[in-house]
Formats: sequence, C-alpha cells, structure tokens
Amino acid sequence: MRTLLHLTPALFLLMAGSCTGQPSSRDLNVEEFGRALLADHVQLVDVRTPGEYAAGHLKGAKLMDWNGGQFQKEMTKLDKDKPVLLYCGSGRRSDAALQELEKAGYRDVKHLVGGIQAWTQGGRPVAR
Repeated sequence: MRTLLHLTPALFLLMAGSCTGQPSSRDLNVEEFGRALLADHVQLVDVRTPGEYAAGHLKGAKLMDWNGGQFQKEMTKLDKDKPVLLYCGSGRRSDAALQELEKAGYRDVKHLVGGIQAWTQGGRPVAR
C-alpha cells in the first residue's frame, strides 16, 4: 500500500502529460524540422526580433516579431491551407505563436523545439 501511495503522484503526472499531448506532432526536433522544410509550399516564419533575425536566420524565413505587437495582423498574410513552420530563439515564443495561429484556424502549424539555438548546435546553417 505504501508503494502504491508513492507511485500515485508519479502516475498522475505521467497521465497528465500524455493528456496535454506534449510533446506532440506540432513540436519538431532539429532533424524533423529540417525534413519539414523540404515540403512544397511551406511557410517558414521567424518570430524573433528584427535584431535577432539580422544576427542570423533560416534561409527563406519571413520575420513576424512575436514581441513587436503586430503578430496578429501579420499572421493574416499567411495561407491557412499551407503548412506553417515557426521558430524563435529557444522555442517559447514559437510555441506561443503556434497556439495563436491554431486558435485563428491555421490547420498545419509546427515549431522548432529549442529554437535556432538547437538548430545551430545541431550544426545547421543560418543566413545573415
């Protein structure tokens, strides 16, 4: 009985994590993100600041600064029927942007877990 009581909180946490779907198919690691970039008609979006973007970004990325106050307006320029790939510095802003896009009806949105930091640590190139 004592063992069961100790396991119950751990089991609850495991079950709660699986109910939230984290990590999910929306959360891509560097390898998965790299493969997703090869898809036709993908919309690549960098949600970092203009300064961060200028310091190095993924080739072909459109800058839509999450912190700049214009993201909701800018996101309307994206095609809801085409895949959207998001990234930021570490993955937090891109996850927030992903949730905002999903609420607005975008159907195929994914983001890079670990952001551009994970991308460059994985030896992947950036444009300047």
